Amino acid sequence: MSHIYLDDECNHCIDYVRFITDIHEWSCEICHLVEVGMQDAENPKNDIIWGRYELRCGHQAHIRCFRRWCKSEGIGCPRCGPIEELEENRVCHSCNEFHG
Repeated sequence: MSHIYLDDECNHCIDYVRFITDIHEWSCEICHLVEVGMQDAENPKNDIIWGRYELRCGHQAHIRCFRRWCKSEGIGCPRCGPIEELEENRVCHSCNEFHG
């Protein structure tokens, strides 16, 4: 997974979120936009699958929303609060699972 980081985005915060994709309906904790995926059985290339970040608490956010929010607010969840920068709160980017 490669990202281009803009000046208004945090790249350190991604150590505390995991990248997920699926077609399920979800809501961004930052902008509150509800996203709905879709599958096209006749042509899977037309599937709408959302990529986003999920925090250890289970809350989710658009990738850019989260990186911008963390740049101004620090590492944490908009709903649950700050996340301690401890190893057990980090995600393993090889296995896409949280430690601990």
